[in-house]
Formats: sequence, structure tokens, C-alpha cells
Amino acid sequence: MTHKITISILLAAVLLTGSSCVHPPQTAPGVESAEEVKKAETAGILAAAGDYVAKGEFKSALDLHRMAAEKYPGDETLEKGYLSTVEDIKKAADQSFEKGDFGQSGRAYHILLKNVPLGIASGLSFTKKGLTERVDECREALSQQALSQYRSGNIDHAISLWKSILSFDPGNKNVKKLIDTATIQLKNLKQNN
Repeated sequence: MTHKITISILLAAVLLTGSSCVHPPQTAPGVESAEEVKKAETAGILAAAGDYVAKGEFKSALDLHRMAAEKYPGDETLEKGYLSTVEDIKKAADQSFEKGDFGQSGRAYHILLKNVPLGIASGLSFTKKGLTERVDECREALSQQALSQYRSGNIDHAISLWKSILSFDPGNKNVKKLIDTATIQLKNLKQNN
């Protein structure tokens, strides 16, 4: 709820103040045409979405675009900006994947799967199938790392890795069982020491 309120406040701030921050008036001081206001608001929205992506707050960037599209349906600049934002999120997910940060990449791929209408949006460089495969690869890599840590006696780290899986696969019952079992074992080990 707080997240949605923050997004709403940011959008309102961008929409209310964006025009004076982005473009000085072209007409008499204090008088801007509706088109100038819209153009300034759009620029502010796109900049704010880019900031969210840069910070790794991918859901916030997509939410901002969704709210902007509700205010200005069919706006070509916003539509192009949305596709650019989606591609930037995919690129960030791929970079995290290549670095071996499977928790971050899995979360980003999952956000795209859950929030981008891939059947509707055309012109994207990826498919739902490709994202699903990447989520599966992230889950598998984290599972292998967690099992390795668990077998080495690093139960805390194993639990942390399994929890990373739940951040993008929250309904995974097997991982929940593994976390529960490892947590009990860790508690017993601490009591015996």
C-alpha cells in the first residue's frame, strides 16, 4: 500500500511541477498551452521512470508508466518510453544474470512476466517463453548454490539463497519446505552449542 502511495505522490509531483522544471514557458510568463504542459509532464514521467530503472526499482517504473498511460491514453511518446523502459529492465536482468546475481535477475524477469502484457506489446526483443526459461535458470542456479552451502554446513547462507528464490517464485512449496527444515536444523544446532 505504501509503495502505491509513494508512486502516486511521485506521479502527482511530476505532473504538477514537471512543466515548470522541464520547459520554461514559451508564451507570456505563467501561461502555458495544454500541449506544453503535457509535453513537460511526459518528459518528467520518462525521466522518473528511468531513475527507477537505474535504482533497480523495476515495478515502480512500470507502475509509473501505467498511471501515465491512464492519464494520457494513446500518447505515442509515453508508449515508446514504456517499451524503452521494459527493454531497459530486461537488459538489467540479463546483466545481473551474466554476473551470477540470480536473485536480482530472477526478480527482474518475474516482474516483466507479471507486469508486461507480452501478447499485446509488439516490438520487444524477448518473449514470454524466453523470460520463463530465464526464471527457471535462476531458480535452478540458486537451488544448486543453496544445496552446496547446506552440504558445506553454511545453513544460514543456504536459507538466504532459498529465500531469494521465493522473492520471484513465492508459491514454491518445495523451497518453503527446505527453508523450514533448514531453519529447524539451524535452531537445533544453536541450542546444542
